[in-house]
Amino acid sequence: MLRQRFYDLFTKDDLQAMSTTMTQEELSKETGFSTRQIYRYLKKWGIEKRARGRSCPWYALDADDEFMNYFGGFLYADGSLHKTSHTGYTLKLILHPKDEEIIDVFLSKLDGAKKYNCANKKTGQKTVGVSMNGIDLADKLLKFGVTPGKRYEWTRPQITNSMLPHFLRGWYDGDGYISSKPSKMTLTNINKEAIKYFEEKIRYLGYSGSGVKRNPNSGYSRIYTEKRHTMGKLGKNRDVWRHTITGKSNCKQIYHLLKGDSILRLDRKWELLD
Repeated sequence: MLRQRFYDLFTKDDLQAMSTTMTQEELSKETGFSTRQIYRYLKKWGIEKRARGRSCPWYALDADDEFMNYFGGFLYADGSLHKTSHTGYTLKLILHPKDEEIIDVFLSKLDGAKKYNCANKKTGQKTVGVSMNGIDLADKLLKFGVTPGKRYEWTRPQITNSMLPHFLRGWYDGDGYISSKPSKMTLTNINKEAIKYFEEKIRYLGYSGSGVKRNPNSGYSRIYTEKRHTMGKLGKNRDVWRHTITGKSNCKQIYHLLKGDSILRLDRKWELLD
């Protein structure tokens, strides 16, 4: 007796309807055919693969509160968003083990996120981070300026005015450097537009400190930017822009404007200004 073929039992519409709610493994158990056969008919009939990670905590990403905006700022600095299928995305935030405490804070608020541990293949240095999978992640993170190509194309974050301090503090914890002797705060980014955005927003919040005008064409009268050449991962020279604030009184202003005394912060940086 000949074994029945897949298309003898199921039509394209049947497979398309099932694939919207089931993985290939679940389809295999439901139909009795192997995942390889399922994949072959998905491809043959032009049915888009179901994106993995439906447990993505979309509700948390939609919240406009201190936690989500601080997390969004951190992602804007160090987050990595990659497309994994037609509609699916993977988000990773990888930090040094010394910042594992803030990773645990993120994990405590994001149901469905997982702890990500790995090591640098060249140096062997261990890292720790947060990993999330899900459809529409790109849409959810767009308001924070987090895109798959954020290193090369700048997207302006859309942050509500009341949440600006938390977003900027998260960004500073990711990309910023703080020292107390001498008092100095430096934010680094490869996009000049991002540095201009930071300048614009701290001015909006009320920053009025004085400083040094390092570049006569920068347009900044009290804060200066530095343009430096650095070697990129692909062996190409790239411009790096640094936004620097110096002096105790100036750093004190930023500390208060960005709510540096919040419990959501990297203590190793902000405690230098406490």
